[in-house]
Amino acid sequence: MDIVDLRSDILARPTEAMISAMAEAARLPRQLGHREGRQIVAFEKLAAEVLGKEDALFFPTCTMANQVALMINCRAGSTVVADANAHLRIQESTSTIGVAGVIMHHPPTYLGHWVPEDLDAALASCQADLVWFENTHNRAGGTVMPPDVLRATVDVCRRHGVATHLDGARLWNAVVASKCRVTDLTDAVDSVAVSMNKCLGTPVGAVLAGTRDFIKAAEHFRIMLGGGWRPLGMLAAAGQVALENLPFDDIQADHDAATALASALASFPNIDINLRNVHTNIVMARIGDSPALARAMVNAMAEQGVRAMTAAPDTIRFVTYGGIRSDAIARTVDAFERAYDKVMPPTL
Repeated sequence: MDIVDLRSDILARPTEAMISAMAEAARLPRQLGHREGRQIVAFEKLAAEVLGKEDALFFPTCTMANQVALMINCRAGSTVVADANAHLRIQESTSTIGVAGVIMHHPPTYLGHWVPEDLDAALASCQADLVWFENTHNRAGGTVMPPDVLRATVDVCRRHGVATHLDGARLWNAVVASKCRVTDLTDAVDSVAVSMNKCLGTPVGAVLAGTRDFIKAAEHFRIMLGGGWRPLGMLAAAGQVALENLPFDDIQADHDAATALASALASFPNIDINLRNVHTNIVMARIGDSPALARAMVNAMAEQGVRAMTAAPDTIRFVTYGGIRSDAIARTVDAFERAYDKVMPPTL
């Protein structure tokens, strides 16, 4: 049975061009230095240019890149202002608290994003060292912070003398949804981290970008966290191909697939999906009013070869990416209907 796996866009596959570039890089002499070799030098230079920053550094994961941004801007006990459901606070909490040792402050947000006036009031009431942005916002369902709102919010941070960092693990999705340039979402913030896998489909890795001094400090902290990986020629070659051929049309197709899936699932009774909040490639479906139903639905769909994951006890998350198109969406809806008939109580 072929599997339709909608658990994460980290499952996106590299393109043939990436595979060819990696094979070519594998035939070249290997380099020992952390930022040594034609491929890594070219890739990091291009990444900085694409993101509109002075320099960029390649990381194994976006989590590590984010944690390094924390460690550069903060000391143990510093206050970071972030959304209560930010990836930094939920999925990265072990590192955020145990490694960086920062204190988290959570003013109200709208769909995971800052409202400038609310953030202004929050910064006036606390001594923060860093304000955290996440665009798109994972746990809010891939919601997007538009460029104008982002710039207005960064202006608030600057008036308070607080640094800014953007967790842009899915920045490329935000760019497509906003119909803007990459730099429209990055030039205002002090630093940005982006995933190179997910919708871009490279095998692994992330990039942290900022000023030259910021990246110089990031080199130290990357080694401190065990991120002194090398040689990187093959992985950098794949990243180079991705950035030279940013697949914006394909990303839009991912968004269209998510919208189609959300529309179909929202037609089921007692399935709560706010279609206005499906901005990109993530669909959050709240299942009934029992915490056990989401897990039961996920298990029932898996029996039919469709994989999703619970984002909360009562919520299933579906993520679309390259290769998930109309036939996969149809299979998912069919599996969902069969699981629904099997799992959902007749009274709902």
